[in-house]
Amino acid sequence: MAASDPVAQFELARRYHRGEGVPIDYSEAMRLYRLSARQSYSPAKEMLGLILSKPDPAEPLGVAVSWLQELSMARVAGSSGGLEGVAAPAREEDLLSDLLQWRVGTDIGRPLVP
Repeated sequence: MAASDPVAQFELARRYHRGEGVPIDYSEAMRLYRLSARQSYSPAKEMLGLILSKPDPAEPLGVAVSWLQELSMARVAGSSGGLEGVAAPAREEDLLSDLLQWRVGTDIGRPLVP
């Protein structure tokens, strides 16, 4: 693997993350995801973002092992990024936006405030 090849770094990170042909090593997987993401490889940036979206300061890597296990089988869809097989954690602003859209959709013609 070339030291500057973000695709190869990402693929090796996935192998360590999943334990495919190598022992599972989340620390090495994180290191390789970071290297790949620093070179602007979108799938690595997305995976790293998902991994870091559920911090757990009590864990050595700062992330819950159960979350790393869940993400290990997520598939990256193509070179444009996108992860399949796992739902990104909901963000508060997404929930508010969804509520407002629902409310506007059900209250057409009526003011939102009584």
